[in-house]
Amino acid sequence: MKKLAMSALLGAVVLASANASATVINFGSLGLAEGQSVQGSTFSGVTFTGQAGTLIYTGAYGAGIYDGFGGANDITLSFSSGVSSLSLRAGDGGGDLDAFGVSLYEFGTSNFLGYFTTPQFGGPSEPEWYTLNLAGLGLIGKAVFDPGNSGVLPGSASGAGGVILTTVSFDEHAVPIPGTLALALLGLAGLASARRRS
Repeated sequence: MKKLAMSALLGAVVLASANASATVINFGSLGLAEGQSVQGSTFSGVTFTGQAGTLIYTGAYGAGIYDGFGGANDITLSFSSGVSSLSLRAGDGGGDLDAFGVSLYEFGTSNFLGYFTTPQFGGPSEPEWYTLNLAGLGLIGKAVFDPGNSGVLPGSASGAGGVILTTVSFDEHAVPIPGTLALALLGLAGLASARRRS
């Protein structure tokens, strides 16, 4: 009975670990050239497009991507499969006050999941980059990054440009792997059978 219980437990642990798939896209470590266009580029299953179609990489301002003069335009992130959590790191190191936001849309349906903003950050004695963590909102298929130029976010002014998107990290939706799932179910069936015998 103990062996069967261990088999069931092992199957469940293997299943859980097989589904954990955190991905980090750090633009500064991708080997991109200064000024290189990344419009429509896909990195780790995420396609990036700029609102003005001029999405480029820069090693300045913390190394990241922006669209338009001063990073004034939105950046759309389209995920090839749904993600359960998303973190966006952005800033500019300019010593000024900043903020950014993101609109999220559901995978497969494009239903609006919500609009989320950072608090005001930056300034002479504050960190110049901020990481916005989003989870528990449903299965995310698309995110629209607002670099804070709209004038409606704290610390931003209309037309004044925005922040550089430096890092994107996310957890893909857990999808059971058939072989691992079969192993877990087999272990549980064995455990149930042993219980009936005793």
